[in-house]
Amino acid sequence: MNSTGLDPDLIVVNVEAARARKATAVAEYEAASAELAWWLEGAKLAGVSVRSDEDDQNNVPDDIFPPVRYFEESGERPTLRQAIMAQLSEAPASALSVAELAEAIVKREWLPELGAQKRVSDLAGIMHGDNQLQRTDRGVYRLHPRFALALEQRGKVRFGRSERSVDVDGTE
Repeated sequence: MNSTGLDPDLIVVNVEAARARKATAVAEYEAASAELAWWLEGAKLAGVSVRSDEDDQNNVPDDIFPPVRYFEESGERPTLRQAIMAQLSEAPASALSVAELAEAIVKREWLPELGAQKRVSDLAGIMHGDNQLQRTDRGVYRLHPRFALALEQRGKVRFGRSERSVDVDGTE
């Protein structure tokens, strides 16, 4: 133990344990997603009616990645990961450079200007490794397609049996 009372060995062990749990959770998520796709295809081939994968809104849990509107209305400050996802979710198919992302997040006052571009760049690289973002060019990112589709779908609300959809802001 050092003078701060922290045990470096214990920290390393806990970091490695958390990484292992994360890897297991991601692998389980991917396996469940593949199994679900297989069963949905089988249901379609058999003519069995089931709720489609596109109707499944848990692809992007709102409590983990709330929409921009949540942060604007609540005044709560997002984590940097949430801020990046929220900013990119405003145009899910678009790509932004690290500089553009940092500028937008600073403008919303979700991140102090000092060191913003470096912090966004570092985390965007990690999010790319976590399959949350896709790198389209050096320093340019967009949402991973699975998140882009889910976030685009999240912005629409279905009413009863009608096919009408309403954007989050209430416009049709």
